[in-house]
Amino acid sequence: MAHPEENLKKELHKEFQIERMILFSDAVFAIVITLMAIEIRIPETTPIKSAEDLYHALQHLLPTIFAYMVSFTFIRAIWYQHLKIYGLLKAFDGRF
Repeated sequence: MAHPEENLKKELHKEFQIERMILFSDAVFAIVITLMAIEIRIPETTPIKSAEDLYHALQHLLPTIFAYMVSFTFIRAIWYQHLKIYGLLKAFDGRF
């Protein structure tokens, strides 16, 4: 018969493994969001000599910024659902 200390160790190990999975998936989501944001930039061929030039350059980026916001909202929703599902998880095996 297993000792209570061994059972506690096994239980803590399972919880730690689940936490590692959650942290890894969080890192993946964060990297995706970061890579999306890196792609938002003013073209280097656009000469910016005044505030008005900057304003025009940013106006041309509005569709890109809007697409980023929509994508971010979608990824955030998936991330939230992912965390809710993993919050219910008590254990997993190699097939998971």
